[in-house]
Amino acid sequence: MFGNGNKFGDTEEGFFKENIIATYLHGPLLSKNPELTDYIIKYCLDRKYNDNIVLEPLDDNFENLCRKQLLERFLKNS
Repeated sequence: MFGNGNKFGDTEEGFFKENIIATYLHGPLLSKNPELTDYIIKYCLDRKYNDNIVLEPLDDNFENLCRKQLLERFLKNS
């Protein structure tokens, strides 16, 4: 995983392996990562209903634009 971490100079943050996602939740994790949000929703629905649920695609352009802007700001300041 990558990110800014919680202390100055960190280049990594969080953990993801199989069905385990670990991160600090005091930031905009879900709103800035629509693919992760979709993954979590789908995983939970599949598990609850024991079926391969197909989610209707949503327009994530705004969320992706916000994420891009945020990443560019972090890269510019690093």
